[in-house]
Amino acid sequence: MGAAMSWDIAIIKLKTTEEGGRKSPVHVRDHYRYVVPVMFTNVPELANEYFDCWILFDNRPIPPGGSAANVPIAFLYDHYVRPWLVVGAQFTMFEGRDVGHGTLVKLGTGVRPDVE
Repeated sequence: MGAAMSWDIAIIKLKTTEEGGRKSPVHVRDHYRYVVPVMFTNVPELANEYFDCWILFDNRPIPPGGSAANVPIAFLYDHYVRPWLVVGAQFTMFEGRDVGHGTLVKLGTGVRPDVE
């Protein structure tokens, strides 16, 4: 059995549809796990490669152009990215095109956040 995922905290901002972002909201129910590849833009060791992650939004849809703060994020292949992650690391989110961006604001919160 693998090691438990480590959860970080990010601020997320989705592009508007006009900026090339999603046409519909990220629908959220029961702490929906949004699975999306991200590419880091200011961490040279992680540049030019996408890393799959889970993003947990609260129970509300995030519309194109919307944002969310203090969002738990976990990397599926944590051992590849963990050595290079820093607070302030910025990333883009990819769904066949860049649909948003985020910034890590807290690292290594340990186990999955409690879901009420």
